[in-house]
Amino acid sequence: MTKPNPNNKYPKKTEAAAIATKAMATKNHRKFIMSARYIMKNMPRPVVVSRSAHANAHVWPKQIGVTVGRTISSQEVHEMTTRMIVNANQNRTDLQMSCQTFLKAIKPFLPPSLTINTDWSNYRKRNCSDPTCIKVADELEEFAKDYFSDIESQLASLYLNVGDKTGAQYLKVLERRFREHWNTGSQMNLSASISKKEQSEETEPEKDTTITFNFEVVQTGSQSSEG
Repeated sequence: MTKPNPNNKYPKKTEAAAIATKAMATKNHRKFIMSARYIMKNMPRPVVVSRSAHANAHVWPKQIGVTVGRTISSQEVHEMTTRMIVNANQNRTDLQMSCQTFLKAIKPFLPPSLTINTDWSNYRKRNCSDPTCIKVADELEEFAKDYFSDIESQLASLYLNVGDKTGAQYLKVLERRFREHWNTGSQMNLSASISKKEQSEETEPEKDTTITFNFEVVQTGSQSSEG
């Protein structure tokens, strides 16, 4: 417990200011918690290709005490996803930086009244002191990580479905945006080949048209640090 300052000429004003500061911090914690939980509950799925099956308008619902809601178009959901891909810090892939990239990308598309600070690393260090606030901040970082995993999965699925001829751009994005999985210190060669089973002399030869994906990793350098 802090001892009163004997030289303080206005102890009552100091006490009142301390109470007001604590009340404001509590209010801000509450607003952050409600906003973060609202986002995690109502966030649309990422849309990598604007013409994909997931490209639908998204309704941010009204929630009393949080926001009046908002509707964004499918093109806006696609733009939001694109911002997450192109605005990432290529030298850092830690949870806090991923969450900051996530929050910066979604902020223009959020409904009004949500309290989200896009300077996430600084905000978390200075403002998340309440145990519940810390817990929700941890959850939000994990949510952002999973959201990026969803984007990566969609890009990989598109590439594997169409191959190099019409899908090379998806692999290029994977190599650049998700290089820790696809192009960090190594070159990943993805090739499809049709294998034939070895037939014995006594068995009638038969064709096997199974497509097998062979993943070959050739080391070209040391793995870069995540920072």
